[in-house]
Amino acid sequence: MSILAWVWDKIVGNFMWAIIASVLLFIWSKVRSRLERSWHWLVGIFRKKTATATSAAPVKVSKFDSMGIWFLVLAIVVLTLWNQKLEHDVHRLQAEMIRYVLPRQLTKEQIDTFRNYLSSHSQPHEVRIKYISGDRESQGYAGDFASAFRAGNWLPNFMPLSPVAITCNENVPGSKPPFTCSSELQQVVNSLEEISIMRTGPNPPPPSTLEEKLHPTPSLDAVISEALRAAGLQGISSGYSNNADPPNTVTVFIGHRPRDRYAVIPQNFYEKTRRNPREITDDDFEVDDKLR
Repeated sequence: MSILAWVWDKIVGNFMWAIIASVLLFIWSKVRSRLERSWHWLVGIFRKKTATATSAAPVKVSKFDSMGIWFLVLAIVVLTLWNQKLEHDVHRLQAEMIRYVLPRQLTKEQIDTFRNYLSSHSQPHEVRIKYISGDRESQGYAGDFASAFRAGNWLPNFMPLSPVAITCNENVPGSKPPFTCSSELQQVVNSLEEISIMRTGPNPPPPSTLEEKLHPTPSLDAVISEALRAAGLQGISSGYSNNADPPNTVTVFIGHRPRDRYAVIPQNFYEKTRRNPREITDDDFEVDDKLR
C-alpha cells in the first residue's frame, strides 16, 4: 500500500498538466487539417485562383470525431471543477495560516489611521509598551505598536515582560498597605488573548469648571482604545489603577499570540455580524486581506 501511495503522490501533482496536454493534442489533431486548408485557400487568393479551385471541400464528421468532441467537453468540465476545488483549498489554507501560523502585524494603513486619530485627540505623551520576554512574535507586534505611537508623536518605551519578575509599587500615602507587589506572570496571563491598556497614577482631580463638567477630557487609555478600534483592531481592554506612578502613566501589554480560530478577527467581521450574530468562517477571510 505504501508503494501505491508513493506512486500516487508522484502522479497526482502532474495529473492536471497531463489532462491539459491531452486536450491540446486532441484539439491540434482536429484543427490541423482545417488550418492547412485555410492556409492553402489564402495562398490561392493571393495567387488569383478561382474560388472553386481554392474552396475546401465539405468535411464530414465521423463518429470518432463526435466522440472526441464530447471528450473535449467533458475534459473542460473536469478542469473547471478541479480549478474550483483548488481555489477553495487555497482559500482555506490562507484562512488557516492567518488563524494559526502567521505573526500578528499592523499594516501601513492601520498605522496611518492610528496616527491620525491619536494626533487629533491627544497631546504627545510617553507610553510604555510591554511584551513577553523571549517571544519574538510578541516583540515584533510590539514593535509595530511602537512605530504607530511614534508616528503619532508619542514616545514609546520598550519594556520586556518577564514571567518570573516581581514588581512593587508604592501606594498613595496614608493607604494600607503602603506597598503593593505583584508578579508579572499575572500581567502575562491577563494579556494573553487581547491587547490590554493600563493607566496608572494618582486619581485625577475632579472637574473644577463648568466646561470641564460638560465636556470632560477623555482619559489617555480611552483615546488609545478608540484609536486602535479606528484602525480596525477589536478586543481591546483598558483599565485604571491608583498608585504612586507619575500621573497618566500609560502601559500597553502585548501578550502571546493565541493559537485558535479566534486568534485573528477579520476586520469586517464585527460589521457583518452586528445584525446577524454568527461564528467566524473561512469566507470572512478575503483573499486580498492584508495580514496582521
